[in-house]
Amino acid sequence: MSRRRGRFVASGGRLESLAAHDAQKNRASVGARTRAIVPPVRLANALRIAAVFHVADISGPAKTLEPRLRALAETCEVEVIGPEEGGLFHIYGSFATRTPLEYQALTWPATLLEAIQAPWRLMREVVRFLKHFWRTRPNVVVTVTSVLPAALIAARLARVPVLVYATEIFPSTHAVAAAALARLTRACAHAVVCSSEAVAEQFRPSKSARVFVIPPGVDSSEAPGDRRRLRAMHGVPDDAFCLALVGQISAGRGQDVAIRALEHLRDAVPNAYCLIAGEPHPRTVDLHYRRKLDDLIRELELTDRVKFLGAVERVADVYAAADVVVNPVRVQESFGRVALEALVAGRPVVASRVGAIPDLLRAEEDALLVEPDDPAAIASAVERLWLDSRLREELVRTGRARVVAEFPQEAGITAFTDAVAAVANEPARERAPALGTFLHSRLAAAALLLAAFCTAVWPGFAIAALAVAVVIALARSHPVYSFLLAVLLVGAEGTIKEILTYGESPIPVRGTALGAALVDVALLVAVIGLIRADRGSALRLAWTHSSRMAKVGAAALAAWLAVSVVQIGQSGDFVEGALGFRLTQGYVLVALGGILIAAAARRAALLWMLAPLAVISGYAAIRGIVGPTDGERVFALTREGVPQYGGAFRNVGSFSGAVGLASYLVPAAVCAFALALLRRELRVPAAVVFVASTVAIVTSYTRAALAAVALGVLLAMALSLRRGSSRRAKLLAIGVTVATLVVGGFAAVVVSSDQPRLRERIHAFVDPLGDRSVRLRLTSWKNSLSAIAHHPLGTGLGTVGRASSSGEDGRVTTDNSYLKVFREQGIVPGAAFVFGLIALCAACIRSQRQPGVGAVGIAACAGFAAFLVLSGAGEYIEQPGKVLAWTLLGVALWNASVLDERGVRTW
Repeated sequence: MSRRRGRFVASGGRLESLAAHDAQKNRASVGARTRAIVPPVRLANALRIAAVFHVADISGPAKTLEPRLRALAETCEVEVIGPEEGGLFHIYGSFATRTPLEYQALTWPATLLEAIQAPWRLMREVVRFLKHFWRTRPNVVVTVTSVLPAALIAARLARVPVLVYATEIFPSTHAVAAAALARLTRACAHAVVCSSEAVAEQFRPSKSARVFVIPPGVDSSEAPGDRRRLRAMHGVPDDAFCLALVGQISAGRGQDVAIRALEHLRDAVPNAYCLIAGEPHPRTVDLHYRRKLDDLIRELELTDRVKFLGAVERVADVYAAADVVVNPVRVQESFGRVALEALVAGRPVVASRVGAIPDLLRAEEDALLVEPDDPAAIASAVERLWLDSRLREELVRTGRARVVAEFPQEAGITAFTDAVAAVANEPARERAPALGTFLHSRLAAAALLLAAFCTAVWPGFAIAALAVAVVIALARSHPVYSFLLAVLLVGAEGTIKEILTYGESPIPVRGTALGAALVDVALLVAVIGLIRADRGSALRLAWTHSSRMAKVGAAALAAWLAVSVVQIGQSGDFVEGALGFRLTQGYVLVALGGILIAAAARRAALLWMLAPLAVISGYAAIRGIVGPTDGERVFALTREGVPQYGGAFRNVGSFSGAVGLASYLVPAAVCAFALALLRRELRVPAAVVFVASTVAIVTSYTRAALAAVALGVLLAMALSLRRGSSRRAKLLAIGVTVATLVVGGFAAVVVSSDQPRLRERIHAFVDPLGDRSVRLRLTSWKNSLSAIAHHPLGTGLGTVGRASSSGEDGRVTTDNSYLKVFREQGIVPGAAFVFGLIALCAACIRSQRQPGVGAVGIAACAGFAAFLVLSGAGEYIEQPGKVLAWTLLGVALWNASVLDERGVRTW
């Protein structure tokens, strides 16, 4: 408390400057602890003051502000806003308008999902507060604690002066978040009233918000409590030596420390009891802590010695029933109101030496202070007080005199009233928002409000739209990263569709269709951004240096695409044909993105290429091990295909189904395997992607995917022989592959032990023709060949696969991507498609035999080849993995075509 510059001291009911106070230093001062930075001003009558509280229960800040707001209510209209009905409205109902509003105080997210949802919840709450402030038009908004950013921002947008009553010390473990919250508070608030210097230091220095220090006052005139009645009510003997704890039950308050201290006192103070007044907050973590306290009491055999009093109407009764008041907090205490109230009630205090407590209470003079989280130290201090009645009396005498002199309630009321008046009487020019020039732009403010409205009405769409907006924003300045983020969104297509499907939609559009459209827009914009940045130079260079076989293959695919455009309306249903074109042909454009990615790549781009694969495969592996979320399970059950075999649910990861997961992770696994084999600096991240992808594929129970991975790995190893990989690297790669497959197969066998259908699928690796699904697939192929013979010109785009309009039960399928193309488009276009793929793949493989072969070229070639193998076992060309496969084809083509000035491929 040695800082004296710029503070005002409450003296004689007025706020006087420090110089005036020092000039009267010989006079007795009242409230020497109350400091502010504004002179006294008159409070206009008929002001409307809105006080927003962080919890609905009775809390320390609520008790502190009750007499202060009651005094303001004599001349002003006071509105108390809480998150719900509770004890808060009970103590303020006699003089203030009560308004329940749906919001939550800001807390540190416990899970990743909570972290993702937090920004959208904040935006909804801003809109909610903004509507309320526009309707009620308060003159001053008081936010109780600084963990209500929604109310703070809304008041600032409504151009209402804001006073923040800050009573918390942020933990050092969340320093970055605390700094951001303090900075937001300084930027938006006109004044910050702090309960102690320790709290105020978090908001200094501040150029816009003025910082007050007005400690909570302690009412020394309250009538003493009824010691005998409370003890009798809870079965505590009159001669017992009672420790009392007052406050909300939470791990931060440290009730378990006091219980353990009581166990230490079992022999030294045989008649010791512990009274715990307070209730836990209804959040999960505090309720769990309350149950842990019960378990601890039973473990220590203290059931008859620890009494939970619950919410006590008169805290004075608890102090009267106690012999010692213990405050064993672990967290940084912003003031320590309980300790001061206990001293005024005539009870000695044992408190933790944390936060503002050492600044308010002098050790061995006003109270006994101990280190936090030390039950033995608390027990020792309590034993001292039990043995030494003179020490108890001396601590109470000096402590009570100091509290009454330095923390009078009247001085706090006067100082708080002056602070509110100073904020309310600010000139209008000083009320301009301090959020920067952004909010001065009406267009930008309208965009912010529109985004907040969309978030409040449809949060799922807001999340997906924000991701797409980031892709669009990056497409201009960083097109490579924009494209990689778009590939990541494709891998999360199932999650996006799930969010949009089960959220409340204000428009009559299916969530799956809207999710697919958003992903398509992101991917299209990213590819256009790459083409725009390159201006066609890399594409021309790749074409010029391509082999004849690659050019013939590219020409065949181009001809196939041209014919496909003509065939869109062949079936007679143009919409169905356009949808079929989008699902199969439209994504070939992504191969251009792969070429441009390879042209712009450096070593950092290699790491970025692994980044989206790591995210998607890692999440899929976790879901494969722990199982899907409830939302993913329900969403998969509503999709086509087989979501589970018996009681074993197929892993879907972040995709719409197990087939989509396999289509994406098969090329990802093979590509990562090759990179781990050939690039030393990428060995660890690539190996992680390979293992995670393989685990996810195994838990999806997709047999064709496992076969495709095995063939792709063999191709990668064959292509790497010419590159001169070390024997150790090859042996390590083989070992990792075998171990992953063996462990995954063993896990599948264990899971299938009580699942007949799953056991049947695993047995199909030994006897393929004996498996029912294999026989059905062969029958489907036979029927497709027959249909192709009857319709050599094809039936038209969209007549086979997901775009077919026969309904889910009667959907036309071929169980083969190549037969699908032949059946839809006829023999000639189908032959052009297959020939083009074979020619391009052969050109890439052939180029790997030449010196200077690139590691990523091999990885991309093997990954694309694995996808082609997989496509023979289903209509995988319609699945999300086609995006990654076409990207890998573009990368492989660039590596097969272009050499740098040293004759070595760029990758």
